[in-house]
Amino acid sequence: VLAISIFDRFLAKTVTVEPSLVKVALATQHDLDTTTQAVEMPLACFIMACKFCETYAPRLTDVVVAVGNRCAVQQLREAENQILACLHWDIHSLTALDLIDKVLGFTTPRRQQQIKRKSEMGVKVACCSRSISKHKPAVLAVGVLLNACAQQDLGEDYLDFVPAFLLTNEARACAQQIKAFIADHVRAHPSAQATAAA
Repeated sequence: VLAISIFDRFLAKTVTVEPSLVKVALATQHDLDTTTQAVEMPLACFIMACKFCETYAPRLTDVVVAVGNRCAVQQLREAENQILACLHWDIHSLTALDLIDKVLGFTTPRRQQQIKRKSEMGVKVACCSRSISKHKPAVLAVGVLLNACAQQDLGEDYLDFVPAFLLTNEARACAQQIKAFIADHVRAHPSAQATAAA
């Protein structure tokens, strides 16, 4: 989620869109060649997020091999430096996952266990939807929590540990968007379907 946030912030600073044109016109401040750096830029964001969040970040050579050698280690380093320069070395941003972890810290371990996995999965699913991912992190976090409760037939009152000012109509609408997106786009794994049928 942090990698997506970094990439979105980078694009917001470097890409301008001409609303009058049917096709999206890309003009960048850094003269990025969008065909050669289509691989390097997202990968560089992924690597930076790993360095920030993980105990052990992947080696650049391993990442290059994982993408079929479509870029070189030096290109990844240059892409990382361009992104860092563009964002003024500020890669940390508050994400919905950060907020979910913080809010779940206000409740009992049993409740955490009951809704944490579905909440984290809801954030990952939300990243697949352009309209849902546009919500502010707090709205998305609470919407995901509401959706996790709804999936388990738990009422909104189950989230009594969430501060009342976060339980907004916008968060409730976000939960409905997530529910609709999951219904339209997410299919159960065949083994899960077989288990449910048995």
